[in-house]
Formats: sequence, C-alpha cells, structure tokens
Amino acid sequence: MLARDPDGAAVIVPTAFAPEYNHEVYLETLKKIAAMDLDLLGFGHFGAIDDPAPALQAAAQKAEWLHGLVLELINETKTRDQVLDLLEADFGPALISVYDNPQRMRVAFKSLISGARQSLERKLN
Repeated sequence: MLARDPDGAAVIVPTAFAPEYNHEVYLETLKKIAAMDLDLLGFGHFGAIDDPAPALQAAAQKAEWLHGLVLELINETKTRDQVLDLLEADFGPALISVYDNPQRMRVAFKSLISGARQSLERKLN
C-alpha cells in the first residue's frame, strides 16, 4: 500500500493480512518489480510514484524489520503492545495520511501483525 510521510515522500507499507501474506513471496515480488527499472509504478491503493526503486528497496527493508519484530513477539521478547507502538512510531506518520484517526491505524497494524505472524508460523512449523 502506498502512503506518504509528512514531507510527501513515498512509503510502501506491507499489506500483510492473514492468511494470504507470505513474507518470502512479498520480498521476491518487491525485488522483481525493482529489477524492472520502471519510471513509474502505480498502486491499487493511493496513487503512483516516480522512480520506484528506492521506495521498493526501503519497503523490503521495512518488511524484514516487521518480520523481526513479529519473531520477537513469537519468542516473547516483545509484547504485542510494544510491537504496535514500534509500528505506530515508524509507519504512523505516513499512514495517518490514509487513515482518519490513530485507532483505525492501530487496527490495521494488528492485522499486519496477524498476517506476518501466520507467515512466520507456517515457516517455523
């Protein structure tokens, strides 16, 4: 999903909704799209970006970060509230442009965690 930070820079937020999300497929897809050397990339949600390669690379890094946070949640080294707070601190400034209030945004983060968790648990089991 495409969002914009307060300065207008593109932020690609993973749409890791359960049960469809597959972390490895998501990363592979980002890499394939980045390798196309596109001048413009349109999104089903919220617009298009010029020169998408840097935003796609940042999205892959964020997806890996999310993956690590959810792994910490599974291993009980972070609580769900801690993970939600970290997601809100990182993605919140951009996602507030999409969601009209912080509570709706937090619901989206819960779905994001659920999808990433299911993807990780499938891989771990």
